[in-house]
Amino acid sequence: WAFPAMDVEKPLPIRADLVLAQGGRPVAAVVAPGSGVCRQKAGELIEAVRGRFGAALDLQDGDRAGLALLQSQDVVLFGGSHEGRFAMDLALRYQAGFVDATTPGEDGWVVTTHAGMDGSGHNVLRVASSPSCAGEAMGCALERLEAEGDRVLIRPVHRIRQGREMREHFPSWEA
Repeated sequence: WAFPAMDVEKPLPIRADLVLAQGGRPVAAVVAPGSGVCRQKAGELIEAVRGRFGAALDLQDGDRAGLALLQSQDVVLFGGSHEGRFAMDLALRYQAGFVDATTPGEDGWVVTTHAGMDGSGHNVLRVASSPSCAGEAMGCALERLEAEGDRVLIRPVHRIRQGREMREHFPSWEA
């Protein structure tokens, strides 16, 4: 890699939406830790997509899935960087480490889209929360779920509900 990037001939193929299914077939994967609240919420998303649109998304273990997955499809990732190998690799490779044990923190959540992270043009929806707020985070993610033609997609989002520690240190967040 060099700067300036003199070898870049055209921009990356960035699209804002995260496509979950097309023509009734799944085209995205869901990645979550092997157990716990994140795994449960991942299952709920999969059931919501199956129930509303008839597409059965694949659920992969966050410690076994590799970043190569992002080369072939969009990914819905549950959990912070500290909760699985895929999440940590994503944080290190694409500087997406702000979603970890500190953000959102205790009593908080983050739902955000990482768009156009590499040359594949595939996107990641990140859903991370403390256990007490997991339902609220899922609600935010599900609000973005919709159909457009033969595609099931999640529109871009970046929402953070501060955890307790963030509220103490950044009291004017909403100002």
